Amino acid sequence: MAGSRALLIAIGAMVAQCAYPAKATADDSCDAASAYVEKLLANPGRLPDVFSAEPVGLEPGSDLFHGRWIDANSTSGAQGQRPSRSLLTRLHYQRPTSAIANCPSLRSFLQDHHISHGEEAVRAAMRSEIPGEISMSFRAVIVGVSAPVLSYDGTEALLLTSEASGETAASGAVRYLRRNRNGRWIVVSWLGLWIS
Repeated sequence: MAGSRALLIAIGAMVAQCAYPAKATADDSCDAASAYVEKLLANPGRLPDVFSAEPVGLEPGSDLFHGRWIDANSTSGAQGQRPSRSLLTRLHYQRPTSAIANCPSLRSFLQDHHISHGEEAVRAAMRSEIPGEISMSFRAVIVGVSAPVLSYDGTEALLLTSEASGETAASGAVRYLRRNRNGRWIVVSWLGLWIS
């Protein structure tokens, strides 16, 4: 009986570690997603972006642990920082989510900047000149962003992203963000997961 009680206490302690500590909050998660979206929108020469509110999750067979991370600021594909194994594991077990659907502050940012989002905007971007058909080349880049997984101390985040500019022109990646000394989220590196 005493052994069962000790086991239950140990399991309870492990489960409690899965909750956000005092330093990491749901707002931190939305702030990290917003930082990624702002960096994405700052890239000149992109097609207009449309943000999907559909959940983004890992594709079956995705390997987070052995891929080559690319420096987010490199134009030559230089090796980037790899997140901790514990943070990668947290992302591996996260259910598909959407930062657009879960973060009112991010939706407000998109609305304030007149950036299309939601399923109606996605359908419009995919619409062909032929009624009822999906265009091979979309009118805008359709972007999906998951709600980030935060490190226990709230200084690191991982989020899944997808981008599609056509029926056979899409990709998915993991983005690694770190909080700098000023509290601002910075995209540090990324890992490509799939391409079509």
